Amino acid sequence: MAAKIMKIDCTPTPKVKISARRERGYRHVLMGIPLDEFCNKFAPYGLTPERRRVLWEQYRETIMEQWDNPNTRPLAWWQFDCPVKPPFPVTTLPPESVQTAFLREHGII
Repeated sequence: MAAKIMKIDCTPTPKVKISARRERGYRHVLMGIPLDEFCNKFAPYGLTPERRRVLWEQYRETIMEQWDNPNTRPLAWWQFDCPVKPPFPVTTLPPESVQTAFLREHGII
């Protein structure tokens, strides 16, 4: 089965000014990490895909530097940067074994 290449919009996006508390919550959501009770007060639920993309572009470098498992990727990477359309939904992080298999199959790791 031929892999579909995702079209990536490279239009520059403006930075979003947010508080440190909300930033922590946004980074958790972009990484696919469940929010703890503290973050939940500032829950960024209901973020539009466009807003998520802007935040991902703003925090991509920081999140990828902090990502501690080279065999997986953060949720926002799957949603916005994955060069091949994944065969699974990317509304939540897939299990590590699924991510690793996919990334290896496509030569990403």
